[in-house]
Amino acid sequence: MRALLTLVPATVAVLGVAWAADRLVISDFRTMSGIVAAPWPDEDGAAPTSTITIATADGGPQHPSALRLDYEFPSARSTQVRLDLPVPYCGNYAQLSLAVRGDGSGNVLEVWTSEQARGWHGVGSLPLDFTEWREVTMRLDDSFTMLATTLRVIVRRAGALGAHTVTLDDITLTGPVDKPLPADFAYGPRVPGPPPFQRECGFRLEKQRAGDKTVALLDGEPLACVLDALPTPEYLELARRAGVNSFALDLYWRDLEPEPGFDRWQPLQEFVDWLGQAGFGVVMLVNIHQPRWLLAQCPEEPVVGDAIYPGNPLVRSEFTRFLRRFLPTFRDARNLVVVGVSTGGEAAASYPEVPGEPSRWRESPTLLADFRAFLRQRYATDAAWREAWEVPEPEASIAAAVPPQPLGDGLGPWKDFRPSWHDWREFTDGFWVPQTAWQAKLVKELLPGRLVMVRFGWPVFQCENVFLARQAPDVDLLQCMDAVPTWEAATPWFIVSRAALYHGALRGTDKVVFTEADIGHNRGRPTDADMTTYLPPLAPFIGALWYYRGLHESFVSGLGEALGSLRSAIPQATSPRVGVFYGQKYANWTQHHANYANEAMLAGAARVLGEAGIPWTVLSEYTLDSLRDLEVLIVADNPVLPEEAATAITAFAAAGGSVAVEETPRTDLRGQRSSFAVPAAAHRLPGGFLASVQPRGEGLQFTARQAVTRNRLVEWIESRLAQ
Repeated sequence: MRALLTLVPATVAVLGVAWAADRLVISDFRTMSGIVAAPWPDEDGAAPTSTITIATADGGPQHPSALRLDYEFPSARSTQVRLDLPVPYCGNYAQLSLAVRGDGSGNVLEVWTSEQARGWHGVGSLPLDFTEWREVTMRLDDSFTMLATTLRVIVRRAGALGAHTVTLDDITLTGPVDKPLPADFAYGPRVPGPPPFQRECGFRLEKQRAGDKTVALLDGEPLACVLDALPTPEYLELARRAGVNSFALDLYWRDLEPEPGFDRWQPLQEFVDWLGQAGFGVVMLVNIHQPRWLLAQCPEEPVVGDAIYPGNPLVRSEFTRFLRRFLPTFRDARNLVVVGVSTGGEAAASYPEVPGEPSRWRESPTLLADFRAFLRQRYATDAAWREAWEVPEPEASIAAAVPPQPLGDGLGPWKDFRPSWHDWREFTDGFWVPQTAWQAKLVKELLPGRLVMVRFGWPVFQCENVFLARQAPDVDLLQCMDAVPTWEAATPWFIVSRAALYHGALRGTDKVVFTEADIGHNRGRPTDADMTTYLPPLAPFIGALWYYRGLHESFVSGLGEALGSLRSAIPQATSPRVGVFYGQKYANWTQHHANYANEAMLAGAARVLGEAGIPWTVLSEYTLDSLRDLEVLIVADNPVLPEEAATAITAFAAAGGSVAVEETPRTDLRGQRSSFAVPAAAHRLPGGFLASVQPRGEGLQFTARQAVTRNRLVEWIESRLAQ
């Protein structure tokens, strides 16, 4: 087939073909590992009506392990379905071949690659106007498989509705080629000329205390950021109407340096300057996702999320070299106000493992060395380690220790009280601190006056401990990658609960809660009403806001109204006197991934306290000193209560603090009965009450009994605060 026209200029010079075999099989479908199938949103941007399922299938004698792709386009709004396959590390190839059994629908099969720095790039297309097997070859004249991370097969609707089946097999690259790339390529979007308007701004970003939280102010107003900026006048007009004052640019090292020494970043510099002329600050995420040329040098390191363990010495030395070249080119960009650092994943610092779902980083020689150093610092001697981990072999040593396996998969049910598991989870929870510290310090050395941010995944995934932020002196802003999926049912309390968790982790420090608000997520494009529903209730807990993702006419008015409210509300001082205890160790150390008890409890607490207008915050075992600022503490859904928490809560009650307790059996971290005794004057709640009123499913409406319990709790809290 004839390749599609190049969409973006090619980016790098080939490093040779030493890592390109004569023939490379991307997939023969003997395994489905790493393959993702999904429908595309409808033409109106709404949730997809198209469906797709995949399975291995017997395609006949020549294709005994083919892939069967069943799809349906039920309406004229249906657009396409996609199949994504990972591309292994390789050199450049001349052509791609695949076997296709068509469905006679007349729809169109397309092949695309996602290439570093180039984004999605069309390879070729094929009308599905046949029903037999065909061998298809597509030239890769304008494609560079050395840069490709994903191969995407699309079935695009071309008039034929209904259900159909396409079968694929033997997707293969052939003909290694040493292919030079255009020397005039430079990274970054091209600006169309002067911006549609110009505004003179000082771009002074400062941190300011507001009660127990810290606010980031850009020229005197809270930092209000939108992820992604388009180089079009129309997009800047939308941003001005929405009242945002900054844009976030999500950049990956692998794209910025697709070959060693690449430094043609002039378009990016011009784009940042173009945004500055229009009066917009820039938050630049410079993510440590490694280039393919570096990954090829570390075959012993397992790759997770397109990255190897960032503690690898080669990663650290090469990324340091890169940052020392890249960041100084923006030293004079006054509107560059924040630089984000990460460890991989979704531009985040979360460890890529949830309880019950082990990550391949466990196999990293560098990670094993770091984990063993952690154990050596904790136990000092092999004998002490063997005793704690209950290792029977008398000659076993920390030098050979490996991470323990989970007791079960992520669906449980199980609770883990093993010291070995707790050590591993403590190591992974705190992994982000040293892995981002050296990056943050380097950013501040190279770009004095700029702030540094780190972002994380949902707390429910139990991949990090944000309460350790006090150990990261050069990190200024922390962000939870937050989202409002379908099941959050048009209430703001889930996203509020996660903002409250970060507020509790950072309260009393000079660090800013920089919440990401992904309002659309899997619900389709948001509306004006979504913006005014979800965003304003965040104000007491955050010091800056990041909207995900992009701008559109359908919600820009609502976003402007919400940001107008937040502009005045975020800087208002907060000093809540009610706290909700969040068991960080219970959540991350003892429970399995699918047990979302803490998530549900926090959402229920946010709902009850938020609807009652009661200011509140969160504390954990790591912030027990916050008890001195509180008058009321709610202890809910914490069946595992560490001894230090039990002691502190008991002392709080003895000193006159008011405690509301859900009645449930509690153990300590060893699985033994907790020493915590419910104070005599405590307000008692039914076990699991707050989790039961999370605004989800059957919990959307309070039952009569729940309403009584809620009212009594609110009345009791208000009476305690009135004393």
